[in-house]
Amino acid sequence: MTGMQPFGSDDDGLARRLREIDPARGVAPLPEHRIEEIMTHTTTDGPSGDTQPIDPRAVQARRRGIVAAITTAAAATAVVTAVIVARPAGGDTLALSAPDPGVSTACAPLAAEFIADTDVAFEGRVTGIDGSTVRLEVLHQYTGEPASTVTIPQGTEDLIELTTGRFELGGTYLISAVAGVVTTCGQSGPSTPELKSLYEAAFS
Repeated sequence: MTGMQPFGSDDDGLARRLREIDPARGVAPLPEHRIEEIMTHTTTDGPSGDTQPIDPRAVQARRRGIVAAITTAAAATAVVTAVIVARPAGGDTLALSAPDPGVSTACAPLAAEFIADTDVAFEGRVTGIDGSTVRLEVLHQYTGEPASTVTIPQGTEDLIELTTGRFELGGTYLISAVAGVVTTCGQSGPSTPELKSLYEAAFS
């Protein structure tokens, strides 16, 4: 057993030699809190047992995605707001009058330019008839102050070209008016494809 050094003394010599050749021997050790942060980041960012380095490009891409999502949400909010503003204000009611039956009127051929000269034009559906008053829900406003509901006197079947004709509950109609008086001579009446094409042409 002679000639052998104690085990402990070999360990001390080996440790001394390792410290001498360590290139980072002059660097101060990290604080304990920084070591804990690194360990927490390593154990939570990737799958268990697998440490994954952070790619700066991935971080920038994620930030760009968040900004794009915020911009898209803001744009969607603006679109929804614009749609709400464009629709007739809830609760607003417009009352229109019927032409004076005693006034003689000569009808010119129906044309889009005549409809374009009106103050109010809309497409509406009859939601109620109370005696001689017809109530229409505005489906589309072509021109004039927006309203959600319009009331019109019930028409007659007499001299159909000089009236709107009789309104039917649930029916859809195209109505125009000048100075609060419903136009006739075919400018106001049931929403047919032919009449609707004239309204579209008048306000396109």
